[in-house]
Amino acid sequence: MRASLVLTAALVVTAAAPAHAAGFTVTALAMQNNWVHAEPQDVSDNGFVLGRIREYRGTEKVVRWAPDGTFADLGEGSPVAVNESGEAVGLRRNELHEYTAVRWSPDGTRADLPTWPGVRRSEVRDVDNSGTAVGRVSTGFGEYHAVRWERDGTYTKLAPLPGATGAGAQKIAEDGTVIGTSTVNDKPRAVKWDRRGNVTELGVLPGDEWSDPHGINAAGTVVGYSSPASAVRWTRWGRAIELRNLPGDHQSSAHAINDRGFVVGLGDRTGGDTHVVRWDPFGRPTELKPLPGDDDSYGTGLTNRGEVAGLSSKNGSYSNGRAVLWDRGGNATELPALPDAVRTSALRITRDGSIFGSSSPQGSFGRVVVWRRA
Repeated sequence: MRASLVLTAALVVTAAAPAHAAGFTVTALAMQNNWVHAEPQDVSDNGFVLGRIREYRGTEKVVRWAPDGTFADLGEGSPVAVNESGEAVGLRRNELHEYTAVRWSPDGTRADLPTWPGVRRSEVRDVDNSGTAVGRVSTGFGEYHAVRWERDGTYTKLAPLPGATGAGAQKIAEDGTVIGTSTVNDKPRAVKWDRRGNVTELGVLPGDEWSDPHGINAAGTVVGYSSPASAVRWTRWGRAIELRNLPGDHQSSAHAINDRGFVVGLGDRTGGDTHVVRWDPFGRPTELKPLPGDDDSYGTGLTNRGEVAGLSSKNGSYSNGRAVLWDRGGNATELPALPDAVRTSALRITRDGSIFGSSSPQGSFGRVVVWRRA
């Protein structure tokens, strides 16, 4: 199946004129006339954007925007991840109404990721710049197996820990290291697989019950969560180091790590507020505070410069969120919204400093936007 690359001016709503504020411009990415909503799911470091759109009649589709602003309608499905070649992965529903993992090539051709007889469901979670994808498959009855798919159509079953009942792969680093979980005694345990498929347990902090990895950097350092309450960093040799909570927080989780060793995640206060936390390479936490008048903050995008993109909101609601960029010093800058927008959210900062996210007017309709320095 090949996608339709939309370039004809008559079929396209051109990008909105840039709005200016706080040293940034905001521009909406182009949309087709029959789309009523668009939101980003993933952004590559060179500016490919993978997202979902909804048409007037309610059909949801996957769309990929290229760095030059052109877009391809990839058809029905659910977007997951995109790499720097524009190769994308996601999900579709099969004849059993179960998920099937799929890959879209740079020209928009869709192909199912192969599995073996007896598999009922497959899920892809990430793709690297070589086109290698990772995820998990199910043969039924809750049995999951971690899988690595190569670009040439071959696949490798990634072994679980000894005695485990299943495993799932979540992210792949550029050196081929894969992180995920393996289930032991009904509890997930953070693991990593090397390029040969050898599995290593990352484990939990002393006294904890289970763990979940969320990010990995070029040095092989992994970050995530150790239940019941701690952000954790695992060294490339598998040693677990607790990232301490800020005063007043009762739990935290780490979501991403850059190549300099800075970590970004979330902390939860006893009173219920959630805020962004950035840990330095020595594990010292700094709160990235919400904008004035707000009480919650969320951060997802982290650069090697230490900048963090996310949102600031009131009462834990995304419906009133404001897109924010925190600089290396922890200072928050509100990013401008499109005219009539009531909420904005920043998702990812690319290599050239562009920030991608969404800006939405009242109701559920939204646009994918990019912020650039004025």
